[in-house]
Amino acid sequence: MKITAIIQARSGSTRLPEKIFKELFDKPILWHVHNRVQQSKLISQIVIATTNLSEDDKVEEFCVSNDFLFYRGSSDDVLSRYYEAAKKFNADIIIRITSDCPVIDPVV
Repeated sequence: MKITAIIQARSGSTRLPEKIFKELFDKPILWHVHNRVQQSKLISQIVIATTNLSEDDKVEEFCVSNDFLFYRGSSDDVLSRYYEAAKKFNADIIIRITSDCPVIDPVV
């Protein structure tokens, strides 16, 4: 079974704009989340799911420069974005990960 962690990431937070790119120990929070999830021994692949809005071009650029898998989809329908990302990357099981928790435990 291919277990895919899908990290929901977008730049458009209204409470803290671009929070996923705020730096923590010289790396963006999104990098830390991906790195922590990558430590899991059960996950087959990690996909960053972002919107197709131009404000999230930065998310795509970040993924490309870090060689992270990514998917861009609906800005209004998060469930559709997850579903389409899972289809594109042939996921059997998906795990939903938020992009603003840099201390996520890989064991959990």
